[in-house]
Amino acid sequence: MNLERSSYNKLVKNVRQLIDAGQMKVDEFVRRQNVETYWRVGWFIHRYMDSAPLPHGTKKMFYENMTEDVSIDQSTLKRAVQFYEAHPKGANWHLLPWGKIKVLLTVKDSNKREELARDTGRKRWNVKELQDQIKKQTENRVQPRSIKTSGVDSSGKLTLTRGRPGIYRIITDLYHGNGQGVLLDCGFQMRYQGPMISKDWVEGDFVEWDRNAKGRDLKKVKAERSDLFTFAVYLDHVVDGDTVVVAVETHLNMLLRQSLRLRGINTPERSTPEGIKAMKFVEGRLRPGMVIVARTYKVDKYYRYVSDILYLPKEKDPYVIAAKGKFLNQELLDKGLADLL
Repeated sequence: MNLERSSYNKLVKNVRQLIDAGQMKVDEFVRRQNVETYWRVGWFIHRYMDSAPLPHGTKKMFYENMTEDVSIDQSTLKRAVQFYEAHPKGANWHLLPWGKIKVLLTVKDSNKREELARDTGRKRWNVKELQDQIKKQTENRVQPRSIKTSGVDSSGKLTLTRGRPGIYRIITDLYHGNGQGVLLDCGFQMRYQGPMISKDWVEGDFVEWDRNAKGRDLKKVKAERSDLFTFAVYLDHVVDGDTVVVAVETHLNMLLRQSLRLRGINTPERSTPEGIKAMKFVEGRLRPGMVIVARTYKVDKYYRYVSDILYLPKEKDPYVIAAKGKFLNQELLDKGLADLL
């Protein structure tokens, strides 16, 4: 009887261990799947907004609609996007649960965030303990004076990214039901889908208009994201010291008329003597019909594309202008005709 009891107790122990181990695996799978799900939610939303930029001032409405339609609060949706953007190559972030990841994403400094993530896993902090650590570090850190730098370097000059005209990106076809095709993102919210796009190209590939081809043709090239959104444009007219209207060469037998707002600077109103002086300066550098290069960033509330403007007197080759052109935004600052935003 004692042997039978001992054998039974061993059986109970083994079954309990098996159930506990199985439950741990289930919990681990659920946790991993939860994190992966929110990473993919962030990926989907990021890809949508990257491929079809939201008009200025509509992002709040977008998240409100998403919250209503998918029954997930705005904060979670925004954290999901932030999670993907912080870790675009995968969601396996220190094997932490989503609740702790959301708290970590409130830390703006990426290095500090990674350090806290490691400590959270190693020291097994719960959500409350993690929040307390973040609060403690925030209170102990000396807050620097807030200055609007508009993207300036250590010398106080505007930073400049010289992209490559004619470089475009392949994106997923978001406008057709089957979702199998791809589109060429031509910038300025224009998309192209046609015979020049190879069936072998996939989302994220970079392509360039082949300047050596007899007709218009595209070829796949090696490029960086910083090469994008750089366009050969023709000046239409100068509006004031920090705004111009141009005709954009789309390489698809079309010209698009568009207003550009010079990035990072602000000139006086053109009704003032200072504003007239700034406007005259720009008019002296840029002539109607002149080829210039615009590196665009975003759309402002007046639907003007915030841009860096590069030019070279008497030069018509946009590739030369992009590589060696004078930086109009900075020139206005150097001449004392504009202020940093």
